[in-house]
Amino acid sequence: MSIIEKAIERLEDEPLDDPTDRVIEGAEVEQPLSEPALEESSVDVVGAEPSTEPAVTTNESPKPRTWREVELDLAALKSAGIVTPELENTVLAEQYRLIKRPLLMQANAAGESTARSNLIMVGSAIPGEGKTHTAVNLAMSIAMERDRTVLLVDGDVSKADVNRVLGFRGEEGLSDYLVNEGDDLSNYLVRTNIPKLQILPSGRRHPNLTELLAGPDMKRLAAELSERYADRIVIFDSPPLLATSGASVLATLVGQIVLVVEAI
Repeated sequence: MSIIEKAIERLEDEPLDDPTDRVIEGAEVEQPLSEPALEESSVDVVGAEPSTEPAVTTNESPKPRTWREVELDLAALKSAGIVTPELENTVLAEQYRLIKRPLLMQANAAGESTARSNLIMVGSAIPGEGKTHTAVNLAMSIAMERDRTVLLVDGDVSKADVNRVLGFRGEEGLSDYLVNEGDDLSNYLVRTNIPKLQILPSGRRHPNLTELLAGPDMKRLAAELSERYADRIVIFDSPPLLATSGASVLATLVGQIVLVVEAI
């Protein structure tokens, strides 16, 4: 056998080396990037426009205003002679139906002569004749109408009798709204468990109440109450006519007046 043939035979008997197992001396083996390295790497694109998306802020959106609500004790009101939904078929309820019907007919009429006819003032000549009792009963009776909502406004700030008759404490109300110019009226309204009845309490006592009632803010309020909601009847419990000057001011802002006179 020749030398060449012996060399070929030796090469056939030895296994071939895996090229991937060969290491070139002095060369550094490149390692694959780990996952964190891949995440931290970034590519800068020359000429790329900066992001126009607004930065995300952590400020919370303002919370919605919370309505004030009171739970009227209907059983106690019934005992005190106030019309409630449970008394709709009683003599008392029928008496107030007779009172409210012409008022609602006038409020439904159209024309210049009936301007602000949905604003009704309930007053009396002197204290103690039952005007607040009548105002509350009238509001409760109108709240039973299918197509009407009622806002009962306590305009007698010195007495705040509406709160007393209905049995709840009212703090901020009409006088506070007039003092805080530009505030939202809805911040002072009080919802009740009678769905169609809301209350605007009298608010805190103010030394210049008559001037507040005669001011431009009260005139704007009367216009808004008259025009904003077509189905709303607004009942004002006013101060006594002969006791204060506030009642004469309120009388110029409303379209109808109910005068309560004590029977002797």
